Amino acid sequence: MTMELEEELVELYRRYEPHIADHLRASEAARWHELVFSILYRFYPSEPERLRRFVDLMADAELLRVDQLATGEAHSGDTRVLTALFSRIGMSDVEADNAVQLISSVANVIERDYQGKLQRLLRRYGEMMRDELVSAVCLEAGIEGEGEQVVGAMVTHWIQNVTSLPVWAAGPHVEAFSSARAIDPTEIVIAADGLDFNLTMVDDLIAAHNEAELATPETKP
Repeated sequence: MTMELEEELVELYRRYEPHIADHLRASEAARWHELVFSILYRFYPSEPERLRRFVDLMADAELLRVDQLATGEAHSGDTRVLTALFSRIGMSDVEADNAVQLISSVANVIERDYQGKLQRLLRRYGEMMRDELVSAVCLEAGIEGEGEQVVGAMVTHWIQNVTSLPVWAAGPHVEAFSSARAIDPTEIVIAADGLDFNLTMVDDLIAAHNEAELATPETKP
């Protein structure tokens, strides 16, 4: 079912991507690329725009895949290529070696602790932040039961909008989508991670799909 669900999410992205908010980061892989940029900027801060283009080119060439860099070997084939490339943009040999070793170490942590998915780290702490705020607000206002779920949905929406963190609340649109396919909402999370789709974006895609399904034939896209 996971493969079928992934295929459906890809189709939803193709169909509804124009309706997704501009501030959303669609690909979770881009977060890893941004971390690589931050590491390299520490060693080579003079030309950030050139450095960012360089990172994009490496990503397009699939030189920054976490599973390839998380080898634990400082001088594997992939890391040797990166060392040579870093030297060519102006890093000293020592800087290039240090940058590659740090990138490889971070990749090892992500692969070992988060199954290669940096978004799982972000989701963990995004959910902790949400739950802490919801608990405090509900305690202050004396809110319980369904009211607490409403506050949770509001706070989740806020976190999604201001941080683009991969957190969500399985609201009515997600429940309807899941029920129609006889799946648990957690399967959507697994499929989104498999595609490296931002879960906030997937939430919006499902909402857009459900709205289209409820539209009349005359207004249905």
